[in-house]
Amino acid sequence: MIKIFNTKQIQKVFVGISLFILVLTLLPTTITYAADTDGDGVDELVDLDNDNDGILDSQECTSEVIFLEDFSSYVSQATPVAPLSNPNEETEIPYQEVISGSVSPEGWYAVALQPRDWFSALKNFGENPAMGFDGPNLNSGEKILFKAKNLTLVSGNEYTISYKYWWQNSGVPPKLSLFVDVDGASGTTAPVLLGEVDLLGGGNYKTVSSNWTATADSTNAEVYIMIDNYAGGSGGRNFQLDDIQVEKITCDADNDGIQNQFDLDSDNDGCLDAIEGGGNFTPNDMVNAQGTVTVGPGSSASNQNLGNAVNSDGVPNTASGGQGAGAAYNDSVNICDNFIDSDSDGVFDIDDKDNDNDGILDVDECGNVVVTNKPASFVSASDNAVYGNMSQILDGEGAGASGPGPYPYFYWHQNQNPITFNVDMNAPSDINQFKFYSSWGNDEGIKTAIFTFYNGSNMLGQEVLTVPVSYTNEYIADLSTTYSNVTRVVFSFEDDWDISQSNPKRTSMIELVFRHKSECQDTDSDGTPDYLDLDSDNDGCFDAVEAAGNFTPA
Repeated sequence: MIKIFNTKQIQKVFVGISLFILVLTLLPTTITYAADTDGDGVDELVDLDNDNDGILDSQECTSEVIFLEDFSSYVSQATPVAPLSNPNEETEIPYQEVISGSVSPEGWYAVALQPRDWFSALKNFGENPAMGFDGPNLNSGEKILFKAKNLTLVSGNEYTISYKYWWQNSGVPPKLSLFVDVDGASGTTAPVLLGEVDLLGGGNYKTVSSNWTATADSTNAEVYIMIDNYAGGSGGRNFQLDDIQVEKITCDADNDGIQNQFDLDSDNDGCLDAIEGGGNFTPNDMVNAQGTVTVGPGSSASNQNLGNAVNSDGVPNTASGGQGAGAAYNDSVNICDNFIDSDSDGVFDIDDKDNDNDGILDVDECGNVVVTNKPASFVSASDNAVYGNMSQILDGEGAGASGPGPYPYFYWHQNQNPITFNVDMNAPSDINQFKFYSSWGNDEGIKTAIFTFYNGSNMLGQEVLTVPVSYTNEYIADLSTTYSNVTRVVFSFEDDWDISQSNPKRTSMIELVFRHKSECQDTDSDGTPDYLDLDSDNDGCFDAVEAAGNFTPA
């Protein structure tokens, strides 16, 4: 909710409180490098892939979103002040003495979650709403304080807060500062300043992030974003804030003491990172690893990777410029299950259409794939299509039609600001799979698809999928888990091209389908699914004989 206070009514005042209880500080991470851990002849200091799994070291730290506010659930409204729907956040307007010595003057002003005349000048609001203020019409020194509340912090873990900002007109930019309050509004510990942010350039959303390391556990921490209208009146600027996110950073996914960039099995699930990455490598692509890289204690996998035929940056040639992380850090997903050959016919199960060689296709022996019906009228997007309209991305299969319907294409105007789609499901749905129908042209492909799932205002999780830039017909992507009772999906796409404001690339997708892949049925409940069971009903007669092909025991 939004709380509007007169400055004389503010209850939490931090004047003269000692900061001795707990301090969150920026702590440097020290890594001890061997000369050449993976034995590929490229020194660690310049090697971009220090375990030769094809996943670049820059991607080997994973993140878990623990707070997200993109304001996408808000609807258009006339009033400039609107309630916040997320119970884990609030704004205070204005506030006083959050940090000793910062005094806010008397006065009132608004948080606008949809455009006013001044607000719409900042950004074309075909986009979801943001939070901001009318700088030229405020007094100097008036502030907005945005709080992300009830955060769980783990001692020793690194965290990142990120957000986008935009300003307009020729005035003085506001001052923006970040704080962490480890014991929340009811505690006695003063907020700790993480840092002040230098706001650079006007117009166009710019993404800012700041990192810190927690030195103690906390279950009700708050992260503040303080926006100070440093120069009011004609000297102020219109300003808005969007996509506020707090992430927990992990560089040792399985806690085995080996950082992911040196760990051949980072989630300790027995399947090599090189296989679980996004490059579609199989066990046949693996070779024995050189140097001292290892799968770590407890892993059943062999010490293997993509080998030491590497480029000058130390990246295996077979991985080209590197592969995505895929499921390498998710121990609930074991990609190696796809490379079992149950019927020993030389075809991996994932490619085998009949995994028990009974002549009955697996698709006929398993349960159905449920397509989530999604009327296109529920789709909104942060920018317009160049051809057609954005809702057409969901107007074919899954919206009462079969196959793809009419489709749009669109431009990305900035490399760091991809178009965001917001989809309200017509009923709570289970989703664990997507089907992408191909892009319109060869140069319009999508590289990365980012999906965030919600039940109401509660974020269920986020998936980052690596999609082949060029593919024909359709591409099916399995998620790492099943997201249940999904009522809203927010997704965006990034393509594989050099995007610029002056010469943006065109991007298209014929259709996107939300799906729920059911578990394969087990007719006789013997623990073996029908597609692997030679006698699925346990009646003593082989499925191959009982099927419609008129085969005999001979």
